[in-house]
Amino acid sequence: MRGKILLGAAAAAALAALGTVIFFHAEAPAESAWRGYKTLYVDRDFPEERVLALCEGAGVGEVVSLSGQRPPIESPYLPVREHLSFYAERRANFFFDKSLSYKLYYIDERYGSALPALRRDILRAGAGTCGINVPRARNRAASLVCALVFLLFAALSRERAVMFLGGLLPAALAFRLGEETLSAGVCLGLWALFLVQRAWGARGFWGLWVKKLPVPIALALALGLTAAGSPVHGGLFLLTMAGGAGILYLYQEIQAGLDRRLSFLPLRILPARAVTVMTGRPVFLLALPAGGALILLCLFLFGGRAQASGPGGPAMPAPSFLAPGEGFGLDAYGDFIGRAGFVPSGDFPSLAELLSLEWESLSFPNRPLGPHGDREGGLAYLSAPALIPGGGRFSVSEYTQEPGGKIQAAVTEYVFDESFISGIISRVERVLPPAIERVLIRQGRFALVAYSGSGGPGGMIPVFVLIAQTVVPLIGMALFLKGKKFV
Repeated sequence: MRGKILLGAAAAAALAALGTVIFFHAEAPAESAWRGYKTLYVDRDFPEERVLALCEGAGVGEVVSLSGQRPPIESPYLPVREHLSFYAERRANFFFDKSLSYKLYYIDERYGSALPALRRDILRAGAGTCGINVPRARNRAASLVCALVFLLFAALSRERAVMFLGGLLPAALAFRLGEETLSAGVCLGLWALFLVQRAWGARGFWGLWVKKLPVPIALALALGLTAAGSPVHGGLFLLTMAGGAGILYLYQEIQAGLDRRLSFLPLRILPARAVTVMTGRPVFLLALPAGGALILLCLFLFGGRAQASGPGGPAMPAPSFLAPGEGFGLDAYGDFIGRAGFVPSGDFPSLAELLSLEWESLSFPNRPLGPHGDREGGLAYLSAPALIPGGGRFSVSEYTQEPGGKIQAAVTEYVFDESFISGIISRVERVLPPAIERVLIRQGRFALVAYSGSGGPGGMIPVFVLIAQTVVPLIGMALFLKGKKFV
């Protein structure tokens, strides 16, 4: 028996420690579409030079903006060709959303901590709309709502210590992250804990969590609705609730050890299964999680949170296809073209297309004219050897006359290979102001880009979840008041 107690205490300690670690390391899930960069969107009519000046004032450097772009390829030997202007026109699309309502700026994630203040500065400067697709900042109001509900449950509990210890980790997690759907889910989970604390000290207390129907239903709904808002938050909620249960088990063992020292120990006659958890007060206290969720819904809808960028925000450029292999080597280049069905079309150019254009600018002045040298049609450069890995090769002969009159020939061979690709990548990374191709390089692999986040149903998920977290407790209250007791 003693061994089982020690084993249970060890397991409870592990759960409590896990929940505590999860709390201290929990962060909101990232929402940035681009690796290494955040996208700032501002009303198109707001002057770009003003945005860049505010960025500089906020300590945000090397902003990738439309005004900072230079022609991707400059060659005195390359005439104006259709495919070069086609690339440049599509390159400009990186700096506008799909509706052309906002101008976009790409900011290195190193400056992430300065972005909330920068957004406020831009709005104060007169921009009608400004958003950043970074993990949303903590909503202090959501944190306070959950904290208030937790304190009210603790104050109204028969076993205040049990309510406080069991609910501390999940409530602290909701307070730390300040996210609406998580806070509402925790409020419903706290109500379930409020029910079971009424049977503290009775035999079979732990079985109450699954045998009293309202408790597992409330916990399942809290977990399911929280996970619907964010799977990451659902996992954090589950782990902190498990950690809270572990703390309660340790508290139970400590309390039992202290009680054994008493000469007289009062015992509860009724087992836990005989305790009625759904009496008047717990039923009416369903109004706490319902009211908390309603307040959080209003905060989300009218506090500007629903307009945050993400699935429900502006349709902005984002990677739509990533090459399976990391890096920009020759094999990755060929594999990307083969898998992506690469053609110079669509709204955005790719890094593979830039490499082909670079090869075109280098090889065009040194190719023979005619049907087998020049390509027919401006976009037919796609048939260039650059698109056949290892097949791009040409040589240039240079002739110089020595002082004695002898003519010396020197032949330079150019090859589309790893060295050529790495040279282009290195040059783009050094360009200042930074080019949009630097953002593509930061992805670590070849990518196709398309518009994403175009106001689809994903943007309404938090609204639906908060509505459910408001309505479900009220339905439970109504059913009980009609006589459908769940005991």
